[in-house]
Amino acid sequence: MGKVKITNKIRKYKLKILACKLLVILLVTGAVTGCWDSQELDTISLVTGVGIDEVQQPDEANFVFQIVKIGSNDPGNENSFFVMESQNKGILPALDALEYKNTRSLFLHQNQVIVIGKEQAEKGIKTYLDAFLRGEEMRMETWLMVADGTAKDILSTNLNQEPISSVGLVRMMETERQLSQHITTRMLDFTVRLLEEGGAAITPIIQTAEENGISRYKISGLAVFKDAAMVGRLDAQQKRGFYWIMGDIDDGTMSVTTSHGFANLIISEIDHTISPRFTEDGKPYMQIDVLGYMAAGEVQGYDDMDTLQMGKDLEKEAQKKMEEEMRDSLQASQRMRADIFRFAKAFERWHPKEWETMQGNWEEIYQQLSLNVNITLKMRDTGKTTLPFNKEVKEENAA
Repeated sequence: MGKVKITNKIRKYKLKILACKLLVILLVTGAVTGCWDSQELDTISLVTGVGIDEVQQPDEANFVFQIVKIGSNDPGNENSFFVMESQNKGILPALDALEYKNTRSLFLHQNQVIVIGKEQAEKGIKTYLDAFLRGEEMRMETWLMVADGTAKDILSTNLNQEPISSVGLVRMMETERQLSQHITTRMLDFTVRLLEEGGAAITPIIQTAEENGISRYKISGLAVFKDAAMVGRLDAQQKRGFYWIMGDIDDGTMSVTTSHGFANLIISEIDHTISPRFTEDGKPYMQIDVLGYMAAGEVQGYDDMDTLQMGKDLEKEAQKKMEEEMRDSLQASQRMRADIFRFAKAFERWHPKEWETMQGNWEEIYQQLSLNVNITLKMRDTGKTTLPFNKEVKEENAA
């Protein structure tokens, strides 16, 4: 009988989780119509976003929770969420304190994102990672990000196109992940990176922006973590250099300015290899080989060149810029003493014998590690016009 009771409890608990998943989906689409068990829904508050911000007390933080308004099915007239916060030593005491104020249990199984305020990230988050990893309601696939400001500001933002802003963050992460799986970070990825050889991790820095009265989120860079504390950041160019090095992207864009003009290039079909090697005198370095194809999305200037000359010039400049961005990104990480590229893991895997002597002073080795880069980008498509617009008009007028 005891087994049957336990099994029934587990079954009911799983059904409760499933019902809450369906509820979140319906809330996002604005389709909640009141067909749910009112007694069940009156006992819980669905948390879709968790934030942590620094406070003056050294052993405390401000915990922010974005909570769905159950029954809110008119996102055009009212917000579909509200924010509660509690200053406390840990996330569990903060949850307990809020449940007294809220009269409902905070249900974290549907939490979408964890947002760390910039100042708290710099202070460190090791204390709070334990709760996120240990708690049964916490999900390891939850997205992790740093606010370029406070987590409260990010989670309180009302988006025009998303009734629940944390869902907007998730969609932005999923879109970015299509470009590079290394840019966006889930809780599991983040903790694994911190615990492995090299001990460094990155996660996106999020900020809000407003254009023509419309609020939106954007990624302003990458936060670099070491020992569970943010030690620096990569800007937009260094971020692009990061995923050129990591090489898990199929296509990307690049703007090139030369003495002849300007071009916006689409780089695709990228074939990338990276391998740890040693020079003849035993110094370690990373070999990176890239082959890709380019298409010109926009061209300005280049009046003094034909299409073939323009293509050759853009190939040369794009290869130069890609290498510069790679080196800039590596050097930024070396100044932070943070192996965000997982080079340590590569040497450990491919050169286990040599790694035994490198492991003890890897941080110093990493600061001196060099890149040997071989990049070949070929212009495949200059667009529907074979000449820059100004030159085409001139030739037509001359004719």
